[in-house]
Amino acid sequence: MTRKKRSPAADISELEQAWVEQWGEAVKKTTAAKILGVDASTIWRMVQDGRLVEAPNGRILVRQMARWALQAAS
Repeated sequence: MTRKKRSPAADISELEQAWVEQWGEAVKKTTAAKILGVDASTIWRMVQDGRLVEAPNGRILVRQMARWALQAAS
């Protein structure tokens, strides 16, 4: 059986959608840390260096977290 190659964009959009359905569009930093399995101070550093994006209300964007997680896993 041959498998059709999937584009990375399809993987990203599927992961983003799944995470948004589960967590919503943005989460608190402590929740983001729990989702990614890191310390809350790591989330703060990731925002500071641009790896994650913070919404104006101080919450972390879930779609950006999904993109980062998929990139970090590959």
